[in-house]
Amino acid sequence: MQKRFVADWAPRAGLFLLTLGLCLAVAAGADDAAARRGQSLFWPRPAAGFCAGRCSCSYCDRIVNGQCYVDGRRGYRNCTTACGATRCHFRPGRDGCGPILYLGCSDADCRGSTPPPAPPMPPQRPGVALPPPVPPVGPTCATQEWVELQAPRIVAVAHQPPYPVLQAQTAQALDARVNFFLTVRGGQARLKARQRDRRCRGSGDYPDDCPDDYVTRCRTLTKAAYEDPVAQVQLDAQLTAQSRRWIQDALRARYPRAGVRQAAYSLPAWTGRAMAPEVSFLAWRPRDPGRYQVVATATTHGTPISEPQTAQAQHAVTVSLRDTMLVP
Repeated sequence: MQKRFVADWAPRAGLFLLTLGLCLAVAAGADDAAARRGQSLFWPRPAAGFCAGRCSCSYCDRIVNGQCYVDGRRGYRNCTTACGATRCHFRPGRDGCGPILYLGCSDADCRGSTPPPAPPMPPQRPGVALPPPVPPVGPTCATQEWVELQAPRIVAVAHQPPYPVLQAQTAQALDARVNFFLTVRGGQARLKARQRDRRCRGSGDYPDDCPDDYVTRCRTLTKAAYEDPVAQVQLDAQLTAQSRRWIQDALRARYPRAGVRQAAYSLPAWTGRAMAPEVSFLAWRPRDPGRYQVVATATTHGTPISEPQTAQAQHAVTVSLRDTMLVP
């Protein structure tokens, strides 16, 4: 019985081993064929259209106070540029684009459809080389320029005498004279730029001390600065609405001839060219009693890279009326 069992099992075992060997040979041949075709049995091919050819970017000619300008008009324009590996390759002044990248580029046009997630990397087999690792991409820093403004200032506004008194509203009694004194400072315009800067990781200067061991950073610098002197100072006085109602109602009830003679008045403007002028407005003769709201306005000349700027300050003046009815 035992000899018959061994005789029956031996041919079956031999047939099983022969079949197993043929399967391994076929699998190895398939792997070698895939390697020769440059494909992998473990990873799928990337999706078609993964890297598109062109993408859209927005640009400016210059930026003033955070506003984009193209050909002297406010607003941005679009241009079409080439794709890099995974993002738009914006080049200032190329492909119909301006010198300043404004809202960015449509990097999604360069990525196309999203590729499937890569499966775990299989163990490397002898004789099959894996692709080299991709070096990390440094920070992108296209050269940009913009104008940074320092506004002019009205530092102080004062008047003398501090409590002017009007004798009456008639032309013969206009003896209340008010003098104004202003301190004004001019502005400035600075041309700023952002450029790519390479520095050594350790000590030294690039590229002499570290031609291959450096980091790339974005550096902001001031390329030029222009003073913006004061060109004109204007002073406008206006009687408040509450004072006008008081003259027409309460004051007229006591003095029938009372009325609003001069609700608004503009003093002659000062003109010149100075960065720190001390301006005086002399002998203003108010015709109405009450509270005046005085607005001082300073305007600059402008610079080669910026338009004229303005600054304002408000100042209050109270003109009293001598009440002779209270005198015995």
